[in-house]
Amino acid sequence: MKLVDIKTEEKGCKNAQSNIAQEAINDRTEDLKSSDNNKTKSESKQVDMLHGSLLDKIVLFAVPLALSSMLQQLFNTADTAVVGRFASAQDMAAVGANNSVISLIISLFMGLSVGANVSIARLIGLNRKNRINDAIGTIILLAGGSGILLLVIGFILSDPIHSLISTPKDVTALAVKYLRIYSVGMPFIMIYNFGAAILRSKGDSKTPLYSLIIAGVINVFLNLIFVILFKQGVAGVGYATVISNVISAGIIIYTMIRGEEDFRLKLSCLKLQKDVLTIVLKIGVPAGLQGVIFAVANTVIQSSINGFGSAAVAGSTASQNMEICVSVQAPLLSKRFCRDAERPGACLQVLQVTRNGVDFETDY
Repeated sequence: MKLVDIKTEEKGCKNAQSNIAQEAINDRTEDLKSSDNNKTKSESKQVDMLHGSLLDKIVLFAVPLALSSMLQQLFNTADTAVVGRFASAQDMAAVGANNSVISLIISLFMGLSVGANVSIARLIGLNRKNRINDAIGTIILLAGGSGILLLVIGFILSDPIHSLISTPKDVTALAVKYLRIYSVGMPFIMIYNFGAAILRSKGDSKTPLYSLIIAGVINVFLNLIFVILFKQGVAGVGYATVISNVISAGIIIYTMIRGEEDFRLKLSCLKLQKDVLTIVLKIGVPAGLQGVIFAVANTVIQSSINGFGSAAVAGSTASQNMEICVSVQAPLLSKRFCRDAERPGACLQVLQVTRNGVDFETDY
């Protein structure tokens, strides 16, 4: 009787072990399936410019990129439209007086995102996937540090800047308030733009667009709530813009955290890598300085307009919001080819694209 019990117990133990092993295998299978699904979804957002026809792929990549750039311009347009319709002319002038100032403050650091795009794209092209996560960590750390620096600059220099550009006295206090509130969102603006550059380096121009659409819709609704319901005026549109920037940056960070294993933002990789930082600065600083030159020119023009009073500033602001910066779209498109330019046989396809009128930046 005891022998039978022992055999029964042994059989039960073996069955239990077999069940545990089978559960482990099933769990591993589920993980692999989940990983494959995530990889498939990620790859579905990428565009391979080096195989097949070009026109459809250029359009698929360029259209979300162009729309993203336009939506970024619409952030300020939404602020201006709401304060112009539901607040005062002084509130509208305060937002407009800051457009060139904000552009001047962030131009250099926005240029660095071009270097971030190239540094990641080059690693992808060289098939050095073991370095990509470290590079992502360096770039996000640089983005956060740049944003904090801009936040401090915006708070400290907002009053002197508006005195320097002769902002009308009846607008100065509102303009300073708007710039300081806007500066709170600088770290998130930097994180979004650097993160978007990282995603675009592997051909994903859709995720940044989706995040901007979500943030843009929220921005418009919050503008209306803060200005119409809470009567916050220029401060209200500032709060709405900051919240929208937090949301767009959050979506980008979430996407990178849940990305592929070799293309993922990891806490352990948040450290500065000298070689990555060197490439980012080498490529990004000249691009940033180019933006600074245009921003300085626009700030000088804005200073001249300010001399005519708040009504002139408000009128100029309304007219400026009708412009769409088409000139920035073609250079952005050329960045897509950087990641594959290192691959054997890529030159012929790149030359074919160049012949079709796409400006490919070959100097690396």
